[in-house]
Amino acid sequence: YLNYGSIGVVIGHEITHGFDDQGKQYAGDGTLQTGGAMLTTLSLARRRNASSIKIGMNVNGDLTQGENIADNGGLRESLRPSETAQRLPGKLSKFTPEQLFFVAYSQTWCEIDSPATLASQILSDPHSPGRFRSIGAVSNSDDFAKAFNCPGMIDVSFGNNNSVAQKLHHP
Repeated sequence: YLNYGSIGVVIGHEITHGFDDQGKQYAGDGTLQTGGAMLTTLSLARRRNASSIKIGMNVNGDLTQGENIADNGGLRESLRPSETAQRLPGKLSKFTPEQLFFVAYSQTWCEIDSPATLASQILSDPHSPGRFRSIGAVSNSDDFAKAFNCPGMIDVSFGNNNSVAQKLHHP
């Protein structure tokens, strides 16, 4: 589940691009095609809207929407195989495999940026900064809320009273 939460999510992210606004324009053999399934288009529009609203407060959701959708898809699809994993012994045993999956996912996007670098990325990069990639995808995940027993939609980035913060900051 640690590998699924890190490299599995990245692989799932890239596969999901095959179904985003750019990838859906190509057939399986790589040739450009016109049109597309209406259901896929409507589904993408809903996901794009949710990603833009949630992340748009700090990041340009219109610029990052394709990457945000891929992050959500990669997170969702890589969690499934990790559900059969066994618990780790020792100090990590206080975490369930699902919780460790999400911890590994967040660590994948852990970075330290200068304010200038962060501002430049927000203005021009279609990838959200790491802190937003981590928070955005898990805030869209019912599996995350279930794994950490978080009722409803919560602000996972700044809350001190939720079980995630308590488990991660109080060994």
